Amino acid sequence: MLRESPSPAGMSRSVRVSAISGVRRIVGPYTFAGLLIAAVVSSAGYWAWTTWTAWRLEGLASVSKAWPTSTILDNVTVEVTTRCSGSELSYTVAIVPPPAPRTLSRGERTDAAKAATDQLRHRLKAIRLRFIDTNGAPTAAYELPIEGFIRIYSNSDGRLTRLEDRGVLTCTPADYVRASTMKLDWVNRGE
Repeated sequence: MLRESPSPAGMSRSVRVSAISGVRRIVGPYTFAGLLIAAVVSSAGYWAWTTWTAWRLEGLASVSKAWPTSTILDNVTVEVTTRCSGSELSYTVAIVPPPAPRTLSRGERTDAAKAATDQLRHRLKAIRLRFIDTNGAPTAAYELPIEGFIRIYSNSDGRLTRLEDRGVLTCTPADYVRASTMKLDWVNRGE
């Protein structure tokens, strides 16, 4: 039986208490306790399963991936390394111009590499990274403006200079783990 209460809050409380009491009377005290325990155990199991799945997914996504190198324009190599951790995609993209002839001195090769990176800066507007799953469906796409790339000099004879961009973007670990290939293309200035 419901009691009337002057306040709406008191009214809803009495309806709730009455409903629980009614269920307890209909199904019996042991059956009600069993249903309550089953609800608690299934909720705890669901929480444990989703926590474990999220932890496993984070572990898979947080491993660095060095994607296969790509060639763009006139024999320019692009190397991409990515990692998705904590919903952040950390990336390193290096644009390496072709090496100058070995007949030139080291200084002349460095100057030629600097000129090649300058030409790349003037020609390119952006680099696009598209992640694709095994079915060919895109999972994520990013466009990196060329202004974010800096020139880095090296002591390596094969790679005297390169343009490199390191940064952090947002990502979804599930989409990142699903990606099996990375397609790279570029946008020229004026497009």
